[in-house]
Amino acid sequence: VAEGLALASGVKTALTLYYQETGGFPEVNSGEFAKTHELLGIAAPDELSGTYVIHIRVQRNNGAIKVKFRDDAPVNGLIRGKRFELQPVLSSDVITSWTCVNDELATDVGPGGNWIDTAYLPSSCKP
Repeated sequence: VAEGLALASGVKTALTLYYQETGGFPEVNSGEFAKTHELLGIAAPDELSGTYVIHIRVQRNNGAIKVKFRDDAPVNGLIRGKRFELQPVLSSDVITSWTCVNDELATDVGPGGNWIDTAYLPSSCKP
């Protein structure tokens, strides 16, 4: 899970700067993750990957950063194919911090939600 947080750190910086400069999040059509990443000046979603992370995607229009884990070895079975999100917290039109969203805070926790269990998040990312 630490790999996902490390890969997302540069994305958080790019998103924070974009928001500061434009006063909003990238607005693109649904599913156009590559376009969102292009507007932010960051690598394409599938290029933001590692040994355990299959991709990182910035969600359109709200700035949420979705970190998704691979669905095969060497990823531990407890997090295979699971995800978590980092959502920006705004105060006075500035991103002041990030909230981790997982199985406890997600609205689509049911079957197919594929949210990571809170127990597997680092302490720095507890909701």
